[in-house]
Amino acid sequence: MPPEPTPTPLPTEAPTAEPSSWYGAGTVALFSVGDYESGDLYALGGDGATQLVFSDVGRDARVSPDGRWLGFVRVDYDGRSTLELHDAQTGTSRHITSDATGGMLRFAFDRTSRRLAYLHLDPPDENLPPWGLVVVDLKSDTAVRYDTLMTFEDRSSLPGAPVGWSGVASSGDELILDTFMPFSEGGWAGVWAVTLPPDGAPAAPNTLSRRELLPAAPAYFSSLYFAPDGQSLAFLGRDLDYVPENYFPEFYDLAVNRLETVALVDGARTLVLNVDDGSALARVLAWSPGGNRLLFAQGSYGGGEYFGTLTLKSSDLSGAVVEHGMLTLPPMSYLSDMAWCVESHALYVAWGNDDNTQRLFSVDLNAAISTELSAGPLVEILACAP
Repeated sequence: MPPEPTPTPLPTEAPTAEPSSWYGAGTVALFSVGDYESGDLYALGGDGATQLVFSDVGRDARVSPDGRWLGFVRVDYDGRSTLELHDAQTGTSRHITSDATGGMLRFAFDRTSRRLAYLHLDPPDENLPPWGLVVVDLKSDTAVRYDTLMTFEDRSSLPGAPVGWSGVASSGDELILDTFMPFSEGGWAGVWAVTLPPDGAPAAPNTLSRRELLPAAPAYFSSLYFAPDGQSLAFLGRDLDYVPENYFPEFYDLAVNRLETVALVDGARTLVLNVDDGSALARVLAWSPGGNRLLFAQGSYGGGEYFGTLTLKSSDLSGAVVEHGMLTLPPMSYLSDMAWCVESHALYVAWGNDDNTQRLFSVDLNAAISTELSAGPLVEILACAP
């Protein structure tokens, strides 16, 4: 019998953050554990230890790329929503509150951590909801609002959730939007790159210069994943003529079998992987720290909408695949999150349907050994340490 593989320790040479950062010395990643209203923020160290960093984190928590800002949204009973920003450098906090009738949705920091953008969506006005993008300058504490009204005739007027800013300098000040049909289950309605005016003058979002990067689903059936350099997005999609074996969805058919990237400079798409052997892909992925590989999971369904087995794999952008081993999966579960923060280890979250619990695992990519780190009703990986 061959000897059992032994896990290699998590690297301890993780970059040391400044004292003014939510990333402490030796931190590999930040994650939250809680429920759908609030949770607690933890730091994962290079030795695998976890430490409480911040209590009572609200929804949609994010950390700025430089680690200075922690942001999240709270929603009051009257529908008013507030974006809370906590500054690790000064120890102070800011509150950005929506109109009494409005709702504040997805937000994103820019790559310099100097600005953020959020989507403001109002209740329907004669069946057509007004919406706007709000860009906040964190240094001057000023905001520019781009408001418009959705129409069914113009796809460019659909609300768009900010995903982040493009890292292509020649493209100008481009904000990437993931559009959707509001107050419905119609997501994945197209991805656009919108150029913000250099003078910061208010304008309707659908009048701004824009480029369509991805059409509506099934072109993409997943979140969008920025490459570390901000030059491209990775995503998962579906060939509707392909049906995985033993796959019987109870409600929505969201199986994916294609892994692709799109270059932000010109919108060119690259098919990295197309699965057609009866298996399918889990609906999460992650870029490697160097941005030259993509981590994903592939497996077979167990006679329903849950995977029976999942194997962790990675691929370079030419489609050359390396297999890392089987993942630990609770019964009737699927993957809800994934991150690749250091070359030798990755993180993933498995959501078990039988007990409605999400579990965070660290996986040694060399020895294919998974270690459970935390669990709760909702577990989210916020960011890898810079």
